Amino acid sequence: MGAAPLFLTHGDGGYCYDVDGNDYVDLVGGLLPNILGYRDPDVDQSIRAQLSKGISFSLATTLEYDLAERINFHVPSAEMVRFGKNGSDVTTAAVRLARHITGRDEIYVGGYHGWHDWSMAPNSERNNGIPIAVRNLSRNIGWYPVPAALIIEPEFYTKDELYNFRAACSKYGTILIFDEIISGFRCGMGGLQEVHDVIPDLSTFGKAMANGMPISAIVGKKEFMRRMPEISYSGTFFGETLSIAAAIATIDKLHRLSVPSELHEIGRHLRVKINAILKERNLSSVISLHGPYELNRIRFQDKIVQSLFIQEMAKNGVLIIGSHNTCYAHKKPELDRILSAWDATLKEIAEGSQLLGAIIQGRSVR
Repeated sequence: MGAAPLFLTHGDGGYCYDVDGNDYVDLVGGLLPNILGYRDPDVDQSIRAQLSKGISFSLATTLEYDLAERINFHVPSAEMVRFGKNGSDVTTAAVRLARHITGRDEIYVGGYHGWHDWSMAPNSERNNGIPIAVRNLSRNIGWYPVPAALIIEPEFYTKDELYNFRAACSKYGTILIFDEIISGFRCGMGGLQEVHDVIPDLSTFGKAMANGMPISAIVGKKEFMRRMPEISYSGTFFGETLSIAAAIATIDKLHRLSVPSELHEIGRHLRVKINAILKERNLSSVISLHGPYELNRIRFQDKIVQSLFIQEMAKNGVLIIGSHNTCYAHKKPELDRILSAWDATLKEIAEGSQLLGAIIQGRSVR
């Protein structure tokens, strides 16, 4: 209390501002949507232009076709496209479609795929309110019984593991679903399926698609997606045009400026520098970075260390939770500020209290 901000007033570029007038380099990025930065002029102009024409209509608009065409161009598995508003919409649609196609009920889950019952069922700490019968249909990854679908976040697996999943799903007639809500349009324009050249049956995208506007997509091979009308999938605002216009502008700019490649290099630079600071402070076993450079996820030895880290980074002008959600607006001054905050924060942790000293030395404090 008093160290980390609770309410923000606005954002600009790679920064956000709290109600007390403090500014922060924003490494949360609205939980990843703000890939170009706040108030990107091209995206904002596309929203204003569409606003003068209307927001939600009684029939489909050509904007839906234009956006689907772009996704088809960039994403290897996107032979057909349907839109939603958030990640949970489209991951749930993918699972329902897989169950319908295969006639099976069990789902194997690897990662976080939204708040719906089927997704949270395997999480013993967060499945309150989910019926036992539903919990029994979602399992952690395995191959007995043969599931309707395997849904994973590809960022948490190696290329070889993804190939093995692809082979196993093909062998058993299981629908392979890549949840690229986070990695799509950030870890390459075509997501990690393009990076690793492993093509799933269905995929889901969101977050970075529209630089902060609410939109998501389920995409996939025609043989599966053409059966979407056979399941119930509908939403009043799925065709809302401001988000679609923003997505078109965002994807075009990401492609034109090679933003994913730039974020990759930014992330590589940060990881090299941060690893050097961790080594210098003798904290490499306490805090570490992993995953794609475009995310640089942070692994903490203990929740107390994590809490202190978030607090001290905020004190030093950087808003962060557990990953580096960098954006195109983060340039050298922002990267320097991030590294300076890391250095000051790790100094505080290394020279911390006796309690933290116990954690660093590996003694139990739980």
